[in-house]
Amino acid sequence: MRVRATEVVDDDGTIAIIPNSAFISSIVLNRSQAMDQTTFDITIKVSDASSAQAARDIVATKIASCAAIRNHPEPRFYLEALGEGWWTFRVRMQPADDASQARTTSALLFDLSSLSETGVRITVQ
Repeated sequence: MRVRATEVVDDDGTIAIIPNSAFISSIVLNRSQAMDQTTFDITIKVSDASSAQAARDIVATKIASCAAIRNHPEPRFYLEALGEGWWTFRVRMQPADDASQARTTSALLFDLSSLSETGVRITVQ
């Protein structure tokens, strides 16, 4: 905060310069605490698992071991589509800390990429 304006830095590094008069004449919401609890969804298609339950369990185990994802509350899985040998899940989860969704998703994708060694194919949409 400076004499005439305040600089606000977004998760992606973008800097917004806001005139201090805006804080007097407008409603200001502090979402910094809310960021810690922000839930987000990611859609994951799993192929070459023996069943929908096996596919869910494989992904759930990987997500549980990912340090970037909060384990309490546990991520929620929603089966959205299925076909011959594949299942699409929407997974709702929370970052483990105040990391951005992009950073959290990236960490999860690195963890999920190791599943290719097991013969299970993962596609994130």
